[in-house]
Amino acid sequence: MINELLNIWNRTAATVRNDIPLAGSPERCAMRVAVQDDRGEVLVLERLSRGQAERRRNIAKVLAALADNGLALSLAYLPDADGDYVAEHRGESYMLAPLLPGGPPPRPESAEHAWRGKALAEFLMDMEQAAASLPTALVDALGPPLDLPAYAASLAETVRLREPSVHARLMPSLDRLAPFLESWASLPLGLCHGDYHPLNVLWSENAVTGVIDWEFMGPKPTLYDAANCAGCVGSEGPAALTGGLVAALIQTLQKNGRDMALLPEIVASLRTAWLSEWLRRSDREMIDLELDYLDALTCNLDRLRCAWRIG
Repeated sequence: MINELLNIWNRTAATVRNDIPLAGSPERCAMRVAVQDDRGEVLVLERLSRGQAERRRNIAKVLAALADNGLALSLAYLPDADGDYVAEHRGESYMLAPLLPGGPPPRPESAEHAWRGKALAEFLMDMEQAAASLPTALVDALGPPLDLPAYAASLAETVRLREPSVHARLMPSLDRLAPFLESWASLPLGLCHGDYHPLNVLWSENAVTGVIDWEFMGPKPTLYDAANCAGCVGSEGPAALTGGLVAALIQTLQKNGRDMALLPEIVASLRTAWLSEWLRRSDREMIDLELDYLDALTCNLDRLRCAWRIG
């Protein structure tokens, strides 16, 4: 079966490499496995979940265009013999990509690594440059920009009906963010990774070696990726929120002309998506921690601006 699939890409399978751990979230597709072909190259074969094919095809097209525009290190899917990035076989959809080198960062100590923050910022700037000349239709095919105020309002209504105790703890944070969320539609947009944080980046001992898990790519506020990254690192504790990685990420972007003034508000606002994820998983411990984190962020927006030396 594996060999039949690789034949679609004019490849011949030699062996399945179950000994290779695959980075990133296994939930992004129905199945994935590392396969070594007869030339010795290790590839990642994915079987897509129902309904994923068209969007994943569009993402692969954008990634290919970014690479053509000079973006290095990002995941690159391989076109099949017909030039399609999604292959159909026996009623299922598949994608194939070379296995990127590298592994996850060491935790928790990586939160203090300023060089990682600088490298994360440099990739975002490289992606911004590569995306600048992409055809509008290519980006539009990824879908409309995220409407976070509507998302947060829907989340609030859902928990009001199903989780009253969560609703009671969530609403003070949303009330503090309300003036910012009213201005969300006016924020400048750019192409974003959509789930950018250190665990979706592959690392050597001293550099970024790859960026994976692009399934949430699309047009979003230009600070979206930096905010998600800072928020994810900061979720490991107060020291991590103002540690070397986050500080270097912010300062590198700011020194290169990015307006970071609203970063604290965007960081806090994006945590509503993470709260929704913990609710979906019924992870009570993470729900509790996320609500505490959101409260701490929204109570300290100006303090964060000072701690991050924004402005």
